[in-house]
Amino acid sequence: MSEPQKLHPISYFNGIINAIKQNIVVFFIFIIFQLKDFDYTNPESYLWIGIVFVFFLISYISQIVGIMNTRYWIEDNYFILTTGIFNKKRKELNIKRIQSVDMTQGVVNQIIGGVDLQIKTPSDGIVLSVISKKQGEYLERYIDQLQTELKTEVAQKSSAEKNDNCNHDIEGNVEDIAEGRLDEVQNTDSMLNQKNKRIPIYQMNFKESLFMAMTSGAIGVTLAALVPIYGAVRELIPWSKLNHEISQWVQIVSISVLIIILLVLIVEYIIGTIITMIRFYGFSVMLENEQLKIEYGLFNKKKVTVPTKRLQAVVERQSYIRRLFGYTAIHFIITSDFEK
Repeated sequence: MSEPQKLHPISYFNGIINAIKQNIVVFFIFIIFQLKDFDYTNPESYLWIGIVFVFFLISYISQIVGIMNTRYWIEDNYFILTTGIFNKKRKELNIKRIQSVDMTQGVVNQIIGGVDLQIKTPSDGIVLSVISKKQGEYLERYIDQLQTELKTEVAQKSSAEKNDNCNHDIEGNVEDIAEGRLDEVQNTDSMLNQKNKRIPIYQMNFKESLFMAMTSGAIGVTLAALVPIYGAVRELIPWSKLNHEISQWVQIVSISVLIIILLVLIVEYIIGTIITMIRFYGFSVMLENEQLKIEYGLFNKKKVTVPTKRLQAVVERQSYIRRLFGYTAIHFIITSDFEK
């Protein structure tokens, strides 16, 4: 991993999307004010198209140049990222301070095998968009391996220092001290090997996923509030003083509007439930190397790392409905200033 690596070729496609986003206002102005009265026979009418294309081309070229000159590699226990041509930017992250390596995989990335990689430290971070999934998984494993090796070196140095201090005081028990040092190092290695094991913590099944999605919003409160509001409105309107036909017509309209609102809310509730289930599809939690590995998502797959040693707080949020069925929501708060 000491050789500089390039981004995935799909990054050029993402550059097109980013260029469109940067010029969305220009596209919008052209569609609203020019497309309606566009004269295909008049060459001057194509001037606006040329201007829009030039803006888009400049944005896209800048995106391509940035992608072509982006390099990343690991050297001397530092993750290094360089960007830019004339104004070279170099960012270095200490491997020891890396607290999580997260991956996001959208629909397009799932098709071509790419991922967005986000590396976080307590105060900074790096985003690589896009690299291959194989490369992202290799980087995650390699960083974990380096961190484990660094921990082993620290433990061995600490053990050696303790034994050296003992040697000054006890010269006749050299063999015992050597055996003790060996046992201590072996115990340290065994502890590190146990930490590297992948232990399943939680796997959300379909029933739990459906219940989570159905109880995630406040749509039920809205539905419950509509009925008393409708009753109050009926009490306020003097139906007896109104003309019978008008009164009947108003009642029919009000009932029809209420039914439409109820149907819209029900459809929104169903759609929201489906979206939530898709978002958290295959939700699972694994414990590996003192880190929680959380994976979820169907069309937009995400892999999030939660370092247990960096946890600042664990917050439990439990709605009344979830409390009745014995379910709850857990939120982890991590000490990090990186918000991208």
